[in-house]
Amino acid sequence: MSFDETLATLLGRFKLPAQTLETLGFCHGTKAADVKAWAESLPATRVSFTSVQLYSALPDIARLKIDPINRLEMLEGVRPYVQQCIQGLGRNFLNQPIILPDGAVKTAIVAQALQKHLTNSYLIAVRDLAQSKPKANQMAQLDLALQRAMNGLSLMLMRGYQLYTPVPNGVWLELHTLYQLTRLFERTESLVSDSRLEFVPALKLEHTYVRALMLACARPNQMRQQEVQQTFDALELWAPMVAMKHGTDENRLFAIDPADDIPPVYKDRIHPSNPDDVFELELEELVVALRRQSELKDDDNPIVRIPNNMPSQLVEHLCGCWTVMRQRAFERRLIQGELQVTVGISNLHYHSAHEVEFADFLSRHDGSASKPETAEEDPFANGSSSGAFGALPTMDFIDDWDAEDEEEIQIAPVHHIRIVDTSPGGYCLNWNVDSSEKLRAGDLIGVREPGRIKWAVAAVRWIRQSGGNTQLGVQVIAPQAQPSAVSMVHTTGEKSPYMRALKIQALKSVNQPATVITDNLPFTEYCKVRVRDGEGDARYQLTKRLFATGSFSQFTYRVLEGGSAEKKNASKSQEDYSSVWKDD
Repeated sequence: MSFDETLATLLGRFKLPAQTLETLGFCHGTKAADVKAWAESLPATRVSFTSVQLYSALPDIARLKIDPINRLEMLEGVRPYVQQCIQGLGRNFLNQPIILPDGAVKTAIVAQALQKHLTNSYLIAVRDLAQSKPKANQMAQLDLALQRAMNGLSLMLMRGYQLYTPVPNGVWLELHTLYQLTRLFERTESLVSDSRLEFVPALKLEHTYVRALMLACARPNQMRQQEVQQTFDALELWAPMVAMKHGTDENRLFAIDPADDIPPVYKDRIHPSNPDDVFELELEELVVALRRQSELKDDDNPIVRIPNNMPSQLVEHLCGCWTVMRQRAFERRLIQGELQVTVGISNLHYHSAHEVEFADFLSRHDGSASKPETAEEDPFANGSSSGAFGALPTMDFIDDWDAEDEEEIQIAPVHHIRIVDTSPGGYCLNWNVDSSEKLRAGDLIGVREPGRIKWAVAAVRWIRQSGGNTQLGVQVIAPQAQPSAVSMVHTTGEKSPYMRALKIQALKSVNQPATVITDNLPFTEYCKVRVRDGEGDARYQLTKRLFATGSFSQFTYRVLEGGSAEKKNASKSQEDYSSVWKDD
């Protein structure tokens, strides 16, 4: 197609409001200065009031009859106040229970609507500037409009990922179209300043687009809300190390069809209408640099900058997402039934210790509260099941679950959760807990099926919200755990307080050595710790970290002092089984 035909096709994808207004009622004018003065008058501390005013005003700016240069100037005047307001609204729906109260849901909807209304106005500016065939001295305005529109859509994506909600229809197609326009006008290398960026003063247009693609490839439904934000910010630094290539390379995982309203997908799953338009993401250089930088821990001569607030396990997660194609290891099986769930290492420790509080647990030196049951007492303890972990419970449910006295447990609440489906590696659960329980991706949980005595140890691997339903992907780590306490041993000899921990026996069916699960901080590989459990006190050295999230870490260990002979034979080697329960 010719340039004009291609331009018309691309601009025809945008679904934008008609420009029918002669003046702006909220500021009684049509000049950028009027809009800016009105925005400056809005009370910054009254976020709810300001959001209502902006919610009414922004659609009018999109419908105003005005030339694109003045529209762009008008939008630049109001944009900082819109983004500040959205950030303020975020305090009402972020870091909340995953089933949000009605008020928080409405606030999240308003925040996304403000972002979309602002972005629509920038899209109108892009359309009008592109149709005017800008001259060389007008290209800076086109660059600005393209960057602001792409960034606005990227922020919508990021916020949706934080809420684990589906991407609205049309967002990906608009983002792809903006990049195609950038290529059509040969502006991919244009550098555009943006004061809203976290680490850099400006980004090239191509890198603004790549940033959104990389976030979508990072399995954000497996991240905590804060981790999604941290990743999005860090991609300002990392996007310049990623290339988009036409053609096929077996080392590249992800492909993008810019004519379809979908995110990047594994390239063997893409079915484009025009294969010549498809391009692939070249991520190898970035992943190699991140892994080397993580090993060096040298901030003086960095290979690539990793933000100081970014946890090491998040970097590991991102590298895995961008280099390893995840396939489901086991088939799901639909099933009817419920599962008992308790959230967090504190609650799981309490129940694993036969409902003994931690202070009492520490004071018991004889271990009577935490001796493991024999195989006769719990038939699942000997790993006789054929599941992936060799000790998963059978799936025979009973209808008359005896929930007697469950309501009385307040120290460590137990929730009855409906199972959607199951596999040998875990469960998909329908989370229906409308409470203050702040469950997050990566949290450690305890799960127990009807008829079981012991609690299995599990992790929330992903969260998905759609149509008013919240589903969790749960990976079972071990069929049971021995409650313990662990304390850091500092090089100065100073003793730190004991913290809750869970010891996992060796799982011979998957060649997994004995491990210990701790809080994510302050424990690290090769640190020395004191351990207290039913067998007395011992000193361990944590060796390899097998699995980690923002909530907990799982380590192999070697015994330095005390402990049983079995513990002293704990292996240092371990295969990472964190991918047995995969996300969609």
